[in-house]
Amino acid sequence: MPSTYEKLQSLQKQLIDELCDEYHCDDISPPPECFGWDEERLRGYFESGGHEPTPVATGTAPALGECEKPCLLCIGDSITELGCMLGGGSMPPGSILEQHGPGWTALLARDYGISRSLDVINRGFGGYTTKWILADLKAGLLSLPKAPKAITVMLGSNDHVKSSDPLHVPPEEYGLNLRKIVALLRDRYPCATVLLCTPPPCDGTQVYTYFTKATKMQANGSGRGEERIAPMVEAVKEVARASGARLLDVHGKLKGVGDTWRALFYDGLHFNGEGNQAMYRIVREELEAIGLEPDKLPMHRPSMLGRAYPQVYDESGRPKPRTTKMGR
Repeated sequence: MPSTYEKLQSLQKQLIDELCDEYHCDDISPPPECFGWDEERLRGYFESGGHEPTPVATGTAPALGECEKPCLLCIGDSITELGCMLGGGSMPPGSILEQHGPGWTALLARDYGISRSLDVINRGFGGYTTKWILADLKAGLLSLPKAPKAITVMLGSNDHVKSSDPLHVPPEEYGLNLRKIVALLRDRYPCATVLLCTPPPCDGTQVYTYFTKATKMQANGSGRGEERIAPMVEAVKEVARASGARLLDVHGKLKGVGDTWRALFYDGLHFNGEGNQAMYRIVREELEAIGLEPDKLPMHRPSMLGRAYPQVYDESGRPKPRTTKMGR
């Protein structure tokens, strides 16, 4: 005599077979873990073409897209990558880099995280150039998110090294690569605002001094400096004009403080704590200018605040008026 479990399996198989016939999905088979799904969930599986539906909490019916939290995507080299740093401390053994924070993407993640509005995705890769980012985008290797509201692209601090360095990308090719990067991002994310950033300024003397000392003369910064980076800055501006991407002149804004800009970097190339704060303010201001101020964006699943703290928040996630008892 079949057990209760076997009977339930048989009944569910019968339901799946009927749904396969109804949706003409002979090539789709629900995974083993589907045991226990009800008819509504199984129908969602077949209607989506074989993608497991997102489980919905009992008693709720979220609007379309409510469970998809949008994001801010930050693409770049080590200057973006190191934006995730939280503070001081040593890096892994063998690294010549230092931790100086909180980093600029970490600060943005704090602002948008506490407001439950956007996820900040850091896709900065140390040593990368426009050539390598373009190759990764074409190959789909950046594990990009689904719904960016805005995308920052800041490259050039490696491209502008001297021509004998393997990282070198000539200004003309650099500009062409940026055009292709912008086009690829727009094709994939037509609703996202692309913020095309000029590379930060670079203190060549400080870079040389730091790199030669940190590597015991094995590296010297490969000629990085303001003279070489200037054509890259102009190339970014030209690409922004030609493509219609939104220009964010990081280079100009940081140099706008006068000669004190050199104090924003710990090695002439990468931001120190003060530099990260300056970069954060520049990007945050630009994001607000395009309507992405954290506190004015829709809150992700606001009703959950009201459920968790009904005495403090209403169903829309807004704080309830506080009442004060007098005389006690």
